[in-house]
Amino acid sequence: MLATAVAADFLLDLHDLAPDAVRAALEQQAADLHPAWPLEQLLDALATAGVPRFAAAIRR
Repeated sequence: MLATAVAADFLLDLHDLAPDAVRAALEQQAADLHPAWPLEQLLDALATAGVPRFAAAIRR
């Protein structure tokens, strides 16, 4: 049986499996913005966009 995952659960599961890789990907994403954003600003945007628990997990 296939289960659907909501974005927040998927991101939290991914973070549980590979926290260093997820953080590195987010740091790269923030750096690639023009102008570049600090990681904290990207995490604030993610929290506002609907994944506050994911953003909090990255901050820990």
